[in-house]
Amino acid sequence: MNSALYAGHVQHRRLRPRLHHLRYSFFWTLLDLDELADVSRRCRLFSAEKFNLFSFYQGDHLGPGGDLRGQMNAIL
Repeated sequence: MNSALYAGHVQHRRLRPRLHHLRYSFFWTLLDLDELADVSRRCRLFSAEKFNLFSFYQGDHLGPGGDLRGQMNAIL
C-alpha cells in the first residue's frame, strides 16, 4: 500500500534584517488514487465518496468530471 499519513514539524529561522524564527506542526495525508477503495475499507474514520470524519470526494479536486485519475493523467 502506498497511501500514508505524515506528521512532523516545519521550522524557519532568519537572521536578517531582524531575527525571526517560527516552528509549526503539520499533518499530511498521501492518498494513492488507485487505493482509495482499499483505504476506505481498512480505516473506519476515512471514506471515499461518502460522508465520514475524513472524507475524500474526487469531484472536489480539479473540477467536475468525476474521474480524478484520468484528469491527472491528462495534466501530466
